[in-house]
Amino acid sequence: MCAGLKNNSDIVTLYQGTLEVDCVSYDDSWGADGNGASLERVHPTGDSSDSGNWEDGPVEGTPGAVNEAAGG
Repeated sequence: MCAGLKNNSDIVTLYQGTLEVDCVSYDDSWGADGNGASLERVHPTGDSSDSGNWEDGPVEGTPGAVNEAAGG
């Protein structure tokens, strides 16, 4: 059973097979704090741990599309 993300902080790790490709430890001070929005990465090649590289996205997210924060 998968655990959900905490609402105030958590660590998200992305894998391709067994290779870790990215990891971010976020905090709710980065945005989307209880407003129903998702966080979007602004610059795909930018630093994941830089809170300035994240912005509030739309409530429904942008699955399968370019993030709005990245100009999508």
